[in-house]
Amino acid sequence: MNVLAVKVLGSGEALPRRIVPTREVAALCGISETEAIDRTGVHTRHWISPDEDPVTLGPLQHNAPSTMQD
Repeated sequence: MNVLAVKVLGSGEALPRRIVPTREVAALCGISETEAIDRTGVHTRHWISPDEDPVTLGPLQHNAPSTMQD
């Protein structure tokens, strides 16, 4: 059996800028805001905007300090 060694150099997180309230999602689903919250427990969501993508959400694009050292 071959074993491949890996090393995690860092991790990060990013949230899209657009915050969507449950009322907007509920309207798309044809249910009330209260019913949507009762079913999911979620009050807001972060949705990606047309001008965002996984690359622009990356920590280096937002001037966050890099976790990768030379």
